[in-house]
Order: sequence, then C-alpha cells, then structure tokens
Amino acid sequence: MQGLNASDAKGTYFLPPYTIKKISSKENTRIIGSFKGIPYKLEPDGSGNIPDVVKFFSNSQKRETLKDLLDQKSKIKEIH
Repeated sequence: MQGLNASDAKGTYFLPPYTIKKISSKENTRIIGSFKGIPYKLEPDGSGNIPDVVKFFSNSQKRETLKDLLDQKSKIKEIH
C-alpha cells in the first residue's frame, strides 16, 4: 500500500493520484480501475491474442482486504 514492493518486473505498480505510468506496450491490454470487476470472460482479438488484464485497487480497498485477511487468520488461530 506504500509502493515498497512495486516493480515493473513483478507487474506490480504503485501510482499516486494524478500520475501517469506506461503499463504495457501491447495494444490489447485492458486496464480495470478501482471499484470495477474483472471480466468473467476474455475474447481474443483478431490475431487470436487474449488481452492482458491489469487491475488496480485503491488504498482503502487494499486496507479492507488486509483487515479481512487478518480477521480470518485470527479465527483460524481460535479454532486450533
């Protein structure tokens, strides 16, 4: 959430608001923004290539996910 592990090699990105970053040079890349779902099905383009999908999350979404994971972890510890 702080951008410490973000790198092009890993395909992870940290983009502060109002910044621009080239994600891919492929023409069929689909960028999915915060609060949008990932498509259920991807159709190949005219050349038969399936598009790359890059999903971005807001920090509030990532914090909520982290909280949910920590809650699940604590429930598992209670059981064992």
